[in-house]
Amino acid sequence: MFRGPSARTNRSRISTDRHRELQCSRRTKWSLSRASGVDASLILCGRSHIPRIVRLSDGRLIVNPGSVGLPGYRLSKPISYQVETGTPDACYAIAERQLGCWSMTFRYVPYDPAPMAALARRRGMHDWANAIATGWVE
Repeated sequence: MFRGPSARTNRSRISTDRHRELQCSRRTKWSLSRASGVDASLILCGRSHIPRIVRLSDGRLIVNPGSVGLPGYRLSKPISYQVETGTPDACYAIAERQLGCWSMTFRYVPYDPAPMAALARRRGMHDWANAIATGWVE
């Protein structure tokens, strides 16, 4: 057995990798359970505003195409969490089926977020104003 900082660092990295692996496994199981009863090879969803693809172990594809107008936000219910894309650009997805398989392309489109950010500020939604303008929550 190795002693010293490198052993602790390596052990920490391994446990972190294992933790991520377990999280991924739980998320996949959660996704599979949420998609049960859906008889479609392509499942589109939204709400999180984060462009993302999850390919399930049975081959189905879950896609969130992204957001137009609110690329970041913070909520406190049911638990406290924060979502950020890091860009104010609008995002959408293009789905193509080739040889029986789905492929996805995400497209980011720049636009002027200033008018909507100003509206959010006027309505007292300063965290939304910053997210709309930058893609980051302050």
